[in-house]
Amino acid sequence: MKPCVYVHPKAPYRIKWLMRRYFPDVPRVSVKEAEAEFGGFTDPALADCAAIFVDERGDAQVFPFPH
Repeated sequence: MKPCVYVHPKAPYRIKWLMRRYFPDVPRVSVKEAEAEFGGFTDPALADCAAIFVDERGDAQVFPFPH
């Protein structure tokens, strides 16, 4: 699996900045690509994530929306 980043369009600016800062060369994926890539990633649901980073092993690091 190739590393990728999904960033929710309504993610806070600081989350978007973190993704650009720490994963500048990692391809961004859309929500449809993310759902296909993660095989129905539902825990937590994509709608509840500000961003997700997936490494080459397929391990996901989730950045939830701040409450």
